[in-house]
Amino acid sequence: MKLADSDADRRILQLFNADESQLVTTILATAAYRPEPTGDTRFTFAEVPAGQPPAISTWFYLGDNYGLQFSVR
Repeated sequence: MKLADSDADRRILQLFNADESQLVTTILATAAYRPEPTGDTRFTFAEVPAGQPPAISTWFYLGDNYGLQFSVR
């Protein structure tokens, strides 16, 4: 998982296979805000139906109030 190398938009996330040789998908996230930053990178997960893989809801960067929010369907 990497942020796309874009000077215009820091909300573009690219997901690669394990050795980063193949781009699997590209996601456009929305901006997320939290009042208190933490000392580590933090992911939150959305509730999903039983048997479904976990769905990332938000991703906050180490020590930052701003992060990314993902639409979960």
